[in-house]
Amino acid sequence: ATPTFSPGSSTVPYPVNVTINCATSGVTILYSVDGSEPSLAYTGPVAVSSNTPLKAKATKANYLTSDVGSAVYSQAQVPLVVFSPNSSAVVFPQTVYLSTTLGDAAIYYTIGSNPPNPTTSDILYDPNTGVVVNSAVTIKAFGVKAGYLDGDVSSATYTQVQVATPTFSQSYNSGNSYWYPNTVTISCATSSATIYYTTDGSTPTISSTLYTAPFDITSSVTVK
Repeated sequence: ATPTFSPGSSTVPYPVNVTINCATSGVTILYSVDGSEPSLAYTGPVAVSSNTPLKAKATKANYLTSDVGSAVYSQAQVPLVVFSPNSSAVVFPQTVYLSTTLGDAAIYYTIGSNPPNPTTSDILYDPNTGVVVNSAVTIKAFGVKAGYLDGDVSSATYTQVQVATPTFSQSYNSGNSYWYPNTVTISCATSSATIYYTTDGSTPTISSTLYTAPFDITSSVTVK
């Protein structure tokens, strides 16, 4: 019978120990690991550490030699690093966590406005602390593990979230005209935001009037 392999053709970390079996008892199994005609005597699991096909055939007195069986193995690659949170506008400081589905892979990263692709000479990620982001940056990262091809580089970009623009409402209005006196309410969709305002058309700063409650206007003004 044609020899079989365990595991069969697959993507695996190197080296992988492959067992060769034959359904015909009492056979001699010959194999090769370089794609050539099988000629090495099989005595136990074969360590495969390249992408060359593993081949095997079986012989036995008074039997025709089996057909050549083969299995092809490719080296597994560390999966892409994922970021949590992913690219987004965030409130600074923000702790970003890196991971791969291969839990024990080491992760290396670079960080900056336009960082280079990381190598194993760059920062080793510490899962206990994550990466603290305090400014608009891009993080690039990849994973490494013995027996696996290094992972491809993935990245995430972070910007600082902006407070929503304040909105205004008046107590009394008819179309675009307002009655005086009129009570103006200022609100902001960003919770807990502090609002500063002016009534003379100038641009407000943190030195301007602090908004604490609705206020009355009695003449035409521009509120900012």
